[in-house]
Amino acid sequence: MHTIRNIVSLGHAIRGRENLKVRQPLSKLQVALPSAKQVKYLNELKDVVLEELNVKEVEVLKDPEEFVSQSLKPDAKALGPKLGGKMKEVINAAREGKFEIASDKVKIAGEELDLEDFEIRFEAKEGFAAESNMGIVTILDTTITEELKQEGWVRDIVRQIQEMRKETDYNVSDRIYLYLKTDAKELEDAITHFAEYIKSETLSLELQQGSEFEWDAEKEVEIDGNKLTIAIRR
Repeated sequence: MHTIRNIVSLGHAIRGRENLKVRQPLSKLQVALPSAKQVKYLNELKDVVLEELNVKEVEVLKDPEEFVSQSLKPDAKALGPKLGGKMKEVINAAREGKFEIASDKVKIAGEELDLEDFEIRFEAKEGFAAESNMGIVTILDTTITEELKQEGWVRDIVRQIQEMRKETDYNVSDRIYLYLKTDAKELEDAITHFAEYIKSETLSLELQQGSEFEWDAEKEVEIDGNKLTIAIRR
């Protein structure tokens, strides 16, 4: 499980850095792993990663260099006392990209050194972002398609409805009627497209168009800057 926790942690780090909320689905996470045993663990527990990071697909990469370039910055304070005069040679080799990372070790300038004594830097190609730790490289496809954007909005709507159910003291199994109203066409299109998903997730019998009913709870929220009125009743 340590491998899976590490992958999930790296994925969350990318989301945080790129300001991508976990509720926003993304298409793919690619992972490069240093050992066949870790690949086996990932294949067995792929569903955990999919759920934790809200991605549609997890792919094992043999060579991450297609998507990212990698560089090393030696920690002079840590390595200086160990290497002495050879420190300059290690710095030059790191600058020229003449190194090899294997698990938690770095082979460079004829030395095998601890990976923790280096700062790994990644530059991902456009539309991707990467993080690494202990030889594990994670690459997240950060491109948000129209479909993914709409799904992210709908997940936020579902969250708002679930909160309203709790605030109104509905039983977990209570079926409800739901009213959703917005003047934003894009948001309206998303609601129409994902109507069955919204109903299933919130135990709604139907999405009602009229607001002439007496509702148990009603509120106005913002979904990505678009105003939406939500009302529910049993």
